[in-house]
Amino acid sequence: MFGNALSQVKTLKVRQQFLLLILLSATVPASIVGLLGSFSAGNTLSEKATDLVQRESMETIEEVGAFLDSVDDDMAVLSQTPSLQGVIQARDNSGADPAAGADYDDWINQLELVFSAILREKEYHRLEYIDESGNDILQPVI
Repeated sequence: MFGNALSQVKTLKVRQQFLLLILLSATVPASIVGLLGSFSAGNTLSEKATDLVQRESMETIEEVGAFLDSVDDDMAVLSQTPSLQGVIQARDNSGADPAAGADYDDWINQLELVFSAILREKEYHRLEYIDESGNDILQPVI
């Protein structure tokens, strides 16, 4: 096949052979440069996309970590509030908290006020008090 093409080139006039040589000498390098450029651009874009995804993932991880730290802090503070401690004391003592003299419903109302305030100030969608058995004791709605 290559030999056949070469014999056909030999039958062309010198001017035509020269023109063919110029066309081939311009087309072949341009094609090679174009292909190399395409591969290089593809690799560069792929690397940049990977870097962008990694950066955005790290930012999301940091945001989620900060949010979870905030939730942990809020729950630690909430677990020490008098109203939550009072609910537990009143429940364990037949509906009355002997230390504070308040009953279970009073402490639930107090706790509902605390939960409502937290829901207004924080980015929580829902905040519930669930007992050891998994029963929903309090779920304020704002």
